[in-house]
Amino acid sequence: LVSSWHEAVWGPPSSLVARDPEYASALRGGHLQALDHVTEALQEALVAVSAGSALPSFEGLFAGFQGVAAAADDERGVKLKQVVCYKEMEQQLKDNIDRLTQLESAAEFGAFRTN
Repeated sequence: LVSSWHEAVWGPPSSLVARDPEYASALRGGHLQALDHVTEALQEALVAVSAGSALPSFEGLFAGFQGVAAAADDERGVKLKQVVCYKEMEQQLKDNIDRLTQLESAAEFGAFRTN
């Protein structure tokens, strides 16, 4: 969904966004709603990574249980990848919202009008 929105905002269809205020408004609304959800998921992932970061400090206690430490490291790695993914989605949504603002401003000044 995010990549199709990216195409709509940055690709050739972007001129349609500037010409159709209702479409632009709907697209902006979808972006804002998605951004709220992605930001919430990012915060949850960051909390999960932070909570998991305490595990390595107990390695001395579990020295004989290398499998436990390896599993914790694998789980933390998955959580870190989720954080990176959510940060990338959040930034792409923010960039798209900025681009929508540019397109809407250009439309206000008649840059995309056809006479």
